[in-house]
Amino acid sequence: MSPELKQGYDKWREGDLSGARAVFEPAIAQPDAEGDAFSGIGHVLWTEGRFEDALAAFQEATRRDPWTACHWSNIGLALRDLRRPLPAVHAFQVAVSLDPTYAPAYNEWGNVLQDEGLYEQAMALYERSLDLDASRPVVHHNRGVCLVRQDKGFVAETAFRAALKLDPDYHHALEEMGCLMRSRGRLEEALRFLARADTDRARSIAEDITRSAQ
Repeated sequence: MSPELKQGYDKWREGDLSGARAVFEPAIAQPDAEGDAFSGIGHVLWTEGRFEDALAAFQEATRRDPWTACHWSNIGLALRDLRRPLPAVHAFQVAVSLDPTYAPAYNEWGNVLQDEGLYEQAMALYERSLDLDASRPVVHHNRGVCLVRQDKGFVAETAFRAALKLDPDYHHALEEMGCLMRSRGRLEEALRFLARADTDRARSIAEDITRSAQ
């Protein structure tokens, strides 16, 4: 990947979508554009919620670079958000056939199965992802959500705390910890986690807790 494209990805990760677009749009206009350029603009489109456009960009990335696992995994990501689970699973299967060590594909594949209520199968994929790379808070969080849905809240707490150990500001895990503490009647702890999350969802839950306590 060129230094310019790396800069575009950095901007996308920082939430600077206009800055990322300013890098990726000229790059994809080149006749010899790399697959990574189309993957980059696909990430921008996906973040904007333009899932069909993101899918088209990720598919173009695979056309230009068909042997790269991350491009296929990105297709699966877009297909999941388009509520197309079967082709999403197929894309993740292609990704891990190309690179069995590509941890993000197992995580996203697990999310698709969790959406479908296939919790045990999803858990196996999260575990595989963590075996390969335990440094990503999102995987610990997703595993925790899956455990909650199986009524295994005490085990789920361990997963959410693992996510927060890696990123103390990871708002999804903070929200879930707030919900867990609320379910146990530990309302002050719940409110502290929710205040740290500082999201619309967290504020809504906190307001509900406060109203119920009055």
